[in-house]
Amino acid sequence: MSTKKKENNKRILIILGVIFVLLLGRNMYLKVKEPKKVEKKEKIVLENQKGNHTLMQDGKYQAQGEGYGGPITVELVVEDGYMKKIKIKDHNEDPGFAGLALEKIPKEITQSQNTNVDVIAGATQTINGIQEAVRTCIRQAGGE
Repeated sequence: MSTKKKENNKRILIILGVIFVLLLGRNMYLKVKEPKKVEKKEKIVLENQKGNHTLMQDGKYQAQGEGYGGPITVELVVEDGYMKKIKIKDHNEDPGFAGLALEKIPKEITQSQNTNVDVIAGATQTINGIQEAVRTCIRQAGGE
C-alpha cells in the first residue's frame, strides 16, 4: 500500500471516529429518562402536595381531559390500590403530532405511578389532557 493511500485511510478512520462520537453524544443527549419500574408486590400510594398518602379503590374509572383536538377520554384500571393500566378510549388528536404521546404517556404514568411525567415535544396540550383525565380518575378512585 502506498503512503498516500495509508494517509487517506487514516483520515477516513479519523473522520468516521469523530462522526461516531458525535452521534453517540447526540443519542445520549436526546435519550428520554426511563421511568422507574414499580415492583408488583410493593403497595403504591399516591402522595398529594401535603404529603398525605391514599390508596385508591380497585376498579375501572373513566374521565375526560381537554387535548389539542378536543376531549381525550381515558380509562384507568386500579388493582391492589395502584394504577394497573391506562387506556386511551377516545380522542381527536392528530396522530402525526400526538401519536407518540398517546402511546407513551399512559405507560409512563402507570410505570411511575405519577401523572407528572416527562413531556414529549410538540404534544404538550395532548399530554396535559391525558394527565387531567387520569387525575380525575384518580380522584374518582379515592386518591388525591
